[in-house]
Amino acid sequence: MRSTTTTPQTSDPGGSANTTIEMHKEQGNVAFRRGEWDLAVSHYTIALQLNASTVLEVQAHAHKRADLERGVALFKQRSMLWSNRAASDLHSFRHDLALLCAGMAATCDPDWARPWARRAEALAQFVHDEAIKRAPDEPTKTRLTQARSAVKEHARASLLLSQRPEILYDNAEDSPHGRYDRLHTECGGDPDAVLRLETQLPAAASMADAFDWCEIALLGLMQQKSEEGFLVIPHQAISRLTQSLILNTRGFHPPLGASVSGVHEFFETLSLQVRMDLMGDGTSDWAGIGPFVTEDKPQPPPQAPYTVNAILDDVEARVNKANGDWTNPRAVLEAYLRTQLVHAWLKDINNNLVDAIYVYEQILNILMSASTRWAAIPEATKSVSDVFTFTWGRKVRCIYMQALQKAHRQSRKWRDGSPISFQDLTVVAEAIIDECASTSGLINPQQDPREFYAFQSMPIASAGAMVGYVLAEKARMIENRKHVGPYWFYHKEMSLAAAKMYAQAAKTLPLDCPERPGFLYCALIYDLRAGVSMTLSELFDRTSKAEKAFSYTEQIFGPGERNIEPRWAVRLICQHVRNRIFAMCKRDSAVDFQPFLSMKLDAVPDSVENEMNETSKRAYTSPRDQIFCYIALAKLDA
Repeated sequence: MRSTTTTPQTSDPGGSANTTIEMHKEQGNVAFRRGEWDLAVSHYTIALQLNASTVLEVQAHAHKRADLERGVALFKQRSMLWSNRAASDLHSFRHDLALLCAGMAATCDPDWARPWARRAEALAQFVHDEAIKRAPDEPTKTRLTQARSAVKEHARASLLLSQRPEILYDNAEDSPHGRYDRLHTECGGDPDAVLRLETQLPAAASMADAFDWCEIALLGLMQQKSEEGFLVIPHQAISRLTQSLILNTRGFHPPLGASVSGVHEFFETLSLQVRMDLMGDGTSDWAGIGPFVTEDKPQPPPQAPYTVNAILDDVEARVNKANGDWTNPRAVLEAYLRTQLVHAWLKDINNNLVDAIYVYEQILNILMSASTRWAAIPEATKSVSDVFTFTWGRKVRCIYMQALQKAHRQSRKWRDGSPISFQDLTVVAEAIIDECASTSGLINPQQDPREFYAFQSMPIASAGAMVGYVLAEKARMIENRKHVGPYWFYHKEMSLAAAKMYAQAAKTLPLDCPERPGFLYCALIYDLRAGVSMTLSELFDRTSKAEKAFSYTEQIFGPGERNIEPRWAVRLICQHVRNRIFAMCKRDSAVDFQPFLSMKLDAVPDSVENEMNETSKRAYTSPRDQIFCYIALAKLDA
């Protein structure tokens, strides 16, 4: 007869489960070594779930010392699984989940150093000291000390680098062109391999070419620069700088830490000389430049630039003097447009935005008027130069649009005192979108991905992002936003539309485009402002996608500017969400944070500190402390 007595489970509770846990742990380790991060996370997560069930079973039947020791061993195992998953999440750019995993690992085994090291990796700035304190042996302590020293040394090197006066790279191989050229060299001259490389990295290919043109021009200019300035700016240098701007406005890419004042001083001097060189072609009057002033000649009164029609009249007069030959007059006009573009760009770099904008406008008006006025005269606009092609004018319009946006952000005004308006920005953006649509089939992305990126996908994405910027700015205007206490919420529909425009712009761009991470963060923050029904899991996934986008661009372009406003706002939200989840999980080390990730965010507000009265000021606390109150905390606590 079979005994009905229940066999005590305290002898070896979860023995078979432990075997399965170890199996998934080992499979996760194998996937990790292969670089299959998502598969590794999956195995570690299954192992953690089995471990949690075993922990609960041990806690329910803990009657002997052996059971308690078994429980301690399970928590150590749990800590190791969390730590391994944190490492996998780090490789997948899921920094928030990695920090949660590292925190859970430290909770399960507070005296183990590795979770603190994982956390240090995720934060990449501190927590090394805490890890060193808890190091169990000298080799671990030595390794962590070296890691801390490396962080300090990197900070020290960055500080020294920030004081360097050079605006060009000491070693050409470290430049964006050098980094891309190494990949190009690996193609071995195979046209198909080169085409595949340009298809994978069209932004890098475009930028490398632009950088090369710019660097050659600047090297030649710096060799002849004296304390008094430049003796003369050769047209060849102007042509190279123009070609760089037309290919990619990021062509001027100074090394990390280049002196900002040094850059501004160099280009301010260059800008003055560029204007003076217009006199060599007798076109200084077109730009409104008076005669050259010397000690013997007084300063003449300022004169207005020629109107567009007056400039074209002057060109036609030169043609008549040349007996109908357009060659030289056309070359003079092209040289003038190139010189004016470089001059405006130099003003743009030095933040003289309004002056730059007026010059950009003159260039665009000349191009449009010339194409209409001389439409029946092919020799007037057809030459070996690309100045009168649609690609040249389109890129000038894009540069002009970016300058307008910067001026709008800084609340600059037109010379008549009127503000730069949303309408000004929208008109330019819509013109670019319409023009790109009209020429969509002229450049084949399969045959020439570099040209397609430079003159089709990048302009239309920039214009779309500009429309998104206008919508987002309107969404936060006082007449459109909604106030709740010391907070205000963006206009929902406008914010949603802005997010869609930024998301579409990011989708249009290739993976290696430096603008893409910013567009992804803008799309995310405006979705959050609008109150899109987004789970915490979706928040972390979209954040990791935006963060991962930096890795594509920085392999060629070098370290980028990550301290952008939308990224800062998203990171702040993620930080509060993460801290709240961890506070809930910390109550029981056997709890997994995964269920909390299905929680949904409400609309994320902003604060209006300058609009609060004295009563609300006393009750007011910073958004850093209050922003999470718009998440369903009651559900989270439950």
